[in-house]
Amino acid sequence: MTEESQSNNRRPYLKWLLLLAILIFTISISHRKGNDINVYLHAADQLWDGSDPFVSNPYNNYLYGPSFALLLKPLTLLGYPIARVIWALICMLCLYRVWHIFRHDILARSALGEKQKSWIGFVLLLLSVNVYIHNLNLGQVTLPILWCLIEGLNRIRKGDLIIGGFILAMGIDMKILPLLALYYLFLKGRIQPIIITVISLLVIMLIPAVFIGWETNLDFHIHWLDVINPVGKRFAAEINDGCISINCLLSRLPLEDGVMSLLTNILRLIVLVIMSIFYIKRRKVELTTMDHWRDWSIMLLGVLMIFPHQMKYSMLFIVPAGAYLLVRFIVQGKKWNSYYIIGAFCLVIPAIMGRDIIGNATTDFLDTIGILGILTIVLFVLLLIPSAASVKEIQQKDPIKIH
Repeated sequence: MTEESQSNNRRPYLKWLLLLAILIFTISISHRKGNDINVYLHAADQLWDGSDPFVSNPYNNYLYGPSFALLLKPLTLLGYPIARVIWALICMLCLYRVWHIFRHDILARSALGEKQKSWIGFVLLLLSVNVYIHNLNLGQVTLPILWCLIEGLNRIRKGDLIIGGFILAMGIDMKILPLLALYYLFLKGRIQPIIITVISLLVIMLIPAVFIGWETNLDFHIHWLDVINPVGKRFAAEINDGCISINCLLSRLPLEDGVMSLLTNILRLIVLVIMSIFYIKRRKVELTTMDHWRDWSIMLLGVLMIFPHQMKYSMLFIVPAGAYLLVRFIVQGKKWNSYYIIGAFCLVIPAIMGRDIIGNATTDFLDTIGILGILTIVLFVLLLIPSAASVKEIQQKDPIKIH
């Protein structure tokens, strides 16, 4: 048996050992910690009792849809520690599914070998582990939202409009971030999946009425829309060093609230205009699956900039951009230039930005200057730059026409 064949035989065992280690670590953390999932679980109990889940939550403010709270009600019956573990396992499955889509759908027609794909996966694991742990500590909803966006858009790309639209609707009801995916589909001329998503969302929003009554459900949804309004007074000036969004970056400047709110909305509009021009120009272009992945990665970076209250845990949204950059790096012969040096810097900083890694002083300084928000903007610009040696060189055209 050759050395290469022995290495290939060991690879599946190493993969399962790695997954087992991640599983054990995930369970051990989530059983003890998870303030944000406690918020969701308490809101589920409140909603079931007919109380407004958007007030009097002892853990923190609940900013998610009433249907999401109802969905979590069965978990509360198991007790919060067990519920946190199950939620963490769901989040872990969401992350794995996103990787599975990238490897088996997006890279399916590429000329990358299995070793190269495994190398990309290992690098992405290293880049995401710090933010993944941060999500575990909080029990955040970031990974389910990321899965809803990637799974929903990929299903729609493949022509599975009903399931894809329903998944996007689930994501919007959890947290309104996937609304930007509807704007993306509109720019691509995909009206049918938008209609399916909207109808699915209306159905999802009506479900709690079966348990709490029509008027109570309507009141809760009105309150929810008021709470999450991204241009409302609540998020006009969001002063938080750990925040990534445009409104948080501007809060570091000595501006009056009115000026800050106006400037925030202008910058949000500029981001939307840039995205619009980029997507419309590609509307009639025959794209590869990697081109679609690039489009989705840009949209995810747009989410981080446009929507308020995007914190450190949301930096998992940059992982798809990292995957695109890694593939592009391999395609161009692993030749370092300023583009990849800047890209690597943008990906590495969030991966090491923890008090246990770089210390309190450095972390506080980077938070104070809003480094994560700045890096998000830089990544957004990098992905807009066309590749000198296109990814198309290693990939046939996507056989699924969605234009």
